[in-house]
Amino acid sequence: RLLSGMARRLGLDTEALDPRSRYVLERGCAACRSRRDCRHWLDDPAADGVAYRRFCANAELFDTLRKRAAGKQTRAV
Repeated sequence: RLLSGMARRLGLDTEALDPRSRYVLERGCAACRSRRDCRHWLDDPAADGVAYRRFCANAELFDTLRKRAAGKQTRAV
């Protein structure tokens, strides 16, 4: 639930991810020790949009995937 919420909040569709990235994200979330911070961030729509970087073990991969998705959108226009 937290992974899909995080992906949605960051503008990513987990179903559209390549299998490797999805697997790495799932593993990172399964081993997460910051679920409480994650839940609070997801539940607060006014929270800083990049605050997840302070607690999310998948932050670097999420950022990479967001950049990749933004690049695809730019090329499609």
